[in-house]
Amino acid sequence: MNSRNSFSLKEAFKFSANATIEHFGTLLIFALIWIAISLATLLTFGLLASQVCMPFLMLNSTTFLSFALLPKYITSYFVNTSLVHTSLLVAALIVVSSLTVLSFLFTLLEFQLLRLANAYYQNKTLSISDLFSRDSRFLTFWAARALFFLKACAGFILLIIPGIYITLTYCFSGYSIFDGATDQIGEDARISANLSHHVKLRILAAMVLPALFFLGSRGLYLLVATPISIFALYSIY
Repeated sequence: MNSRNSFSLKEAFKFSANATIEHFGTLLIFALIWIAISLATLLTFGLLASQVCMPFLMLNSTTFLSFALLPKYITSYFVNTSLVHTSLLVAALIVVSSLTVLSFLFTLLEFQLLRLANAYYQNKTLSISDLFSRDSRFLTFWAARALFFLKACAGFILLIIPGIYITLTYCFSGYSIFDGATDQIGEDARISANLSHHVKLRILAAMVLPALFFLGSRGLYLLVATPISIFALYSIY
C-alpha cells in the first residue's frame, strides 16, 4: 500500500461514530462477555499466584503464627528452603501465562472490532455468533500485534519519544493481515510503516482525542472510546 500525505480526521471519526451506532447492540453484548471472561481470567491467575506465593509471603495465618512463635534460626531455615524458590518460579510462570492470556483476550477484542468496522464498511451486519466464529487470520494477527506492543514497550523503556515514534509507525500492525493483503508479519510491519510515514501527528490525534474525551470514565472508555479509536484507525487505514 502506498503512503499518504494526509487524511480527514473528521471523516475518520464520522465513520467511527456511525459504525459504533450501527453495531452498538452487538458491541455491547460482546464487550460484556469479554469483560466477564477477562475478570474471570484475572481472578483465576490471582488466586493461583496467591496460593503458590504463600510460603514466601507467609500469607497463610497458621503458618505465620507458627513462624512467629518459633526461634529465628528455625524460621530462617524454612524461609530459605527450596519450596520458597519453587514457589517464586511458579509465580513467575503464572504471571507470564496471565499476561499471555490477557494479551490474547485484548487482541481478540481488537480483531473483532476490526471485523465490525469492516462489516460497516461493506454495508454488512455481524451477529454475536459471527464474532465468535473461528478466523484463520487471528493467530497471525495476534503475533503481529504482540510484536508491535513489545517494540513499543521497548521504546518507552528507553525513552518516551522512541516509544511514541514506534507506536505511531507500527500502529497498523496486523491490519494488512486482517485485510488479507499479506500473511507475513515482516511485510505487515513494512506496510504499517509506509502508511503512517507522513501522517504520524494526525494519527496521534486520532488516538488521543477519544481518550481525552472520555478521560476519567473507565467504563465508557472501554465500551465507547476503545471501539471509536479502533474504528477510526481502520477508517484511516
